[in-house]
Amino acid sequence: MDRIHVPPVGPMDLPLSLLEMGCSGRFELITYPVPGQPLPPQSTLPHGLPPTSLNLETEVEKRFLRDPSWLPLHDTDFAFQKFMKVSQRKPDVDSLLNCTPSPLHSGISVIRDPTTGMLLDFTEVLQENMGLSAKNSLSLQRQPGPPSESLRGSNTNYPFLPGGMEELTLE
Repeated sequence: MDRIHVPPVGPMDLPLSLLEMGCSGRFELITYPVPGQPLPPQSTLPHGLPPTSLNLETEVEKRFLRDPSWLPLHDTDFAFQKFMKVSQRKPDVDSLLNCTPSPLHSGISVIRDPTTGMLLDFTEVLQENMGLSAKNSLSLQRQPGPPSESLRGSNTNYPFLPGGMEELTLE
């Protein structure tokens, strides 16, 4: 009896086929054990996308790279009509002249004769702790807060620094 030499089975002889599912890039493996059957189609869209559907990549390229005129920032008339609001102002010159008085930065000191107590002269003395308030200072030299906050105070006030304690430093 003569032996028939059969070549080994190659990858093309296996009963396997790939089916592309739409245009998503997903594939399914199809096996067909009966060799006499016709081959199944290679794609669920064998002729590609329908001609009515544009390729997403070319549509994005056309809209963003070729013609930027559709962007709303190029249509200045529409942007001004939609977003700009014009309000009429009434000039109020008196509001420009209204200013709160600042605290005095100096005071008058009297020079007396030590033996008789008679006034000899008046001198102007600069005061150091001007502008200190309950909102910005821990010093006992500051002015007290308003009378409406005399009992309860305010959570934005600084407390007085107790005597004998030094100010904290961040060292």
